[in-house]
Amino acid sequence: MYYLIIAAIVVLDQMIKALASSGLDPAHSVTLIDGVLYLTYVENKGAAYNILSQYPALLIILPAVLMTAGLIFLAGYRKKMKPMLLLSVSMIVGGGMGNLLDRIVRGYVVDFFNIRIIPVFNIADIFICAGAVLFCIYMIFFDKREDERRKNL
Repeated sequence: MYYLIIAAIVVLDQMIKALASSGLDPAHSVTLIDGVLYLTYVENKGAAYNILSQYPALLIILPAVLMTAGLIFLAGYRKKMKPMLLLSVSMIVGGGMGNLLDRIVRGYVVDFFNIRIIPVFNIADIFICAGAVLFCIYMIFFDKREDERRKNL
């Protein structure tokens, strides 16, 4: 099931990026909610705030290693870990793979959601962040309970 979640995230991300690439003019933003949300086509050759753009190989190798580690974790621990933890890892891996695919195929990541207070982002970024938040919630609130239960046994 977790591999299907990853695949669905990658497919959704790539489909929406294809629409953004073909339908948005890089010179003009499209207003969705005035003063809040815009569609702005950006080719991001770096990470957030375009950092590390001078190291494209690093931006492929590091995420590839991390996504591989995530897949290995899912394969090895899917029967031992709680669904919330596995879902968070799946969301992070799916989003990471979507952006990694962009970097490998295009040489940059397509970003298009613009709320003007943070860098322009995409669907993959949403899943990465949501997965990270879910992971933190699990580690802070649920993992400690598991440790306490183990101590009491």
